[in-house]
Amino acid sequence: MHALAVTIHFMILMLAGCQDVQVNCLFSEECLLPCSFTISEEEVIHWKRQDINVHSFYYGTDQLQVQNSQYNGRTYLFKDLIAQGNASLLLQRTKISDEGQYSCYTSTTQGSREVFISVNVKAPIQFVVIERTDDRVSCVIEGTYPAPHVSWSTYPPTALDTLQNWNQATNNSEGLYFVKSTVKMLENLSEHTYICSVSTTDGAWTASLRQLGDIHGKAGQTLPIPCPVQKSSLQDFTLSWTFKGSGNASLMLQQDTGKAQPDIQPPWEHWVQGVSGDGSLLLQNLEGPELTGTYTCLFSATRTQHLVKTNITIEGAESGNVIITAVIIVAVIAVIIAVAVIVLWKTGRLQKSSQPPKADNSTEMSPLK
Repeated sequence: MHALAVTIHFMILMLAGCQDVQVNCLFSEECLLPCSFTISEEEVIHWKRQDINVHSFYYGTDQLQVQNSQYNGRTYLFKDLIAQGNASLLLQRTKISDEGQYSCYTSTTQGSREVFISVNVKAPIQFVVIERTDDRVSCVIEGTYPAPHVSWSTYPPTALDTLQNWNQATNNSEGLYFVKSTVKMLENLSEHTYICSVSTTDGAWTASLRQLGDIHGKAGQTLPIPCPVQKSSLQDFTLSWTFKGSGNASLMLQQDTGKAQPDIQPPWEHWVQGVSGDGSLLLQNLEGPELTGTYTCLFSATRTQHLVKTNITIEGAESGNVIITAVIIVAVIAVIIAVAVIVLWKTGRLQKSSQPPKADNSTEMSPLK
């Protein structure tokens, strides 16, 4: 497979002549740097990045003792192709620090030649996270290179100067960027969708978030929860619903495009009646405060995700629980009083009211005269 790739690059380079070559490499992946020379004997090959020795070959073998330590174990020449005039270098586990201009110097009994290859390293965006904290919405991108550009907008549209945003960009020891962009939410939360647009040299990502107004449900009834998302531009999307109460968020269900029924996760089969065509959720068997929390619907597609959050409060069930609790408390108090009376009776602290007091016969009574 490598030999085929090298041969293709070799043919392209031969057509390009002595022109400099631009090569785009992916972070942590293999990357092929093409180089060719006129077939002859006593081949000498030197690969360098600026003044750093990357890989050398002469006397018919690799000369790794002169290789810079940052390339140890990461470079490879196709020795079976060198005799065919191919000096292409395979760079493995590509790093951000590998960026720069490389030179490939070749020498044979027919003369010498040097070509230059400009290497760019990219770490594409894998995902974008959009989240709300208090009155702010944040967009987070992690593990990417180069740093992306982030912009904000709303739907319905608002003036750009009404969105106050703060951007934070840092890179780790590997050179990969962590980017967080935050905007302050407008006063009317339920009317605006906040859209985070992320652009790089590889394309664009879009993530949006909308916070709907609070909804109150009653125990024993069904409750629809809307998911107003413009899906006309989405293809091959996935719908998921999650719930977050007092603990961690849990997945309720997931449904892919074209699938008739969602995959409902236990124990939500008891409470989920179904999902409508627009993604709205219908709850049933509302029982109590354990269903009170934040419900989030997510439409996700290639480089796109749309979130809608709704805070739900279930009312009514707790009043019945209060009555039951009160009855239990009264019954317990009555039992305690009854036990106390029995104990006092048995210990003689309570006298029987039906027994009259006895007369004192120690003194003889005389009749009146």
